Amino acid sequence: MKKLFIVLGMLLCAGALFCSENSALFNSDAGAYSRVSYYLDNNFSSVSLKFKNINQVAADLDNLSFDQKADLYEEYSKSGALYFGLNMLFPGLGSFIQGDTFGGVLCLGEYILGTGMVIGGIIGIAEGAATYINTAINNSYSSSTKYESDATSIIGGSVCVLLVGGVLLIVDFVTCIVRPFTFSRNINNGLQNLLNADDVRLSFVPAITPNPDELGMTMGLTVKF
Repeated sequence: MKKLFIVLGMLLCAGALFCSENSALFNSDAGAYSRVSYYLDNNFSSVSLKFKNINQVAADLDNLSFDQKADLYEEYSKSGALYFGLNMLFPGLGSFIQGDTFGGVLCLGEYILGTGMVIGGIIGIAEGAATYINTAINNSYSSSTKYESDATSIIGGSVCVLLVGGVLLIVDFVTCIVRPFTFSRNINNGLQNLLNADDVRLSFVPAITPNPDELGMTMGLTVKF
């Protein structure tokens, strides 16, 4: 009987200590969590890649427990893999869906401009070549030399346009790969700094010792980081 009272006393002490260590979790404000969640949905700038007006939720952040901050980080942190794949399907698509408007416009704009220059260069080369061939066939024109010179200039200019367009498409390909991961990293870094989700948390957890000969209780230390 005496052992039973001792065990009950130990349980009460351990429970009190456990609640004290985790008081932030039990006393956290659900309204604060909702307000911070709403803030995270609506106050990230895709241009500056930063959260705006952080002071608006400073007090609410102080009322959140470590677990709530970790949950928010888990919910709002981004992975760039999916959006990279969508960018490969169509330039800028993944970035637009990710919320990176600037990145989406950049990828799409580079693709349109590069494709237009490549097509224009090919058409220019074809027209210049046709002019050169027609001039060579109809060499009875007294100004055939002038036409040949014009055709050569057209072909040369078109080749330059084609090369620039090709380089632009390569740059666009690299942008479509890198931008989703860069955007995600900036979001995650800003989110981690905002929530202090990288803080280390120490707490004591009661544990009953599995000893069949004697009944006892120990305290275990848990570390979350």
